[in-house]
Amino acid sequence: MTANIFEPPSEEWRRTERRLPIDLGSTPFLGSRESGQPSFAYLLRDVSPSGVGLIVPPKQGMVPLEMGEWINFHLPFQLNKKFYNQGVIRWQQNVPKGQMCGAHLEKRAPLRYPIYVGFETGQVHFIIEEFGIQSLEALAERILEDAY
Repeated sequence: MTANIFEPPSEEWRRTERRLPIDLGSTPFLGSRESGQPSFAYLLRDVSPSGVGLIVPPKQGMVPLEMGEWINFHLPFQLNKKFYNQGVIRWQQNVPKGQMCGAHLEKRAPLRYPIYVGFETGQVHFIIEEFGIQSLEALAERILEDAY
């Protein structure tokens, strides 16, 4: 996907490391909070050597993410050949599109998903063959079957 719904990074974008923008259009991912609050959708904005940038679109009744809060991204990130799927919110800012946040990835996870985001390439990778999935269409079908 090539449509970018975000404006270019500005001085207000507080991450100090090299960032690779992730442009998935408006494709949301699911995140959950270790605090027990309801899960939430987020849009992945970028990845860096130790963290991710995300935007949480506004949702009625959702308590905003707080600095220091642990998040499970339910999407592995590959950084330096290690996989992470949890992190802690380091900063947040309310913007017209929702809540923009930066999270430091801290908890390693074994790769057990057929999809992950690679920092070195800035791309979303599908490794479907290792999971006995024949094609991306078969993956989509399996996801829909599991969801319904």
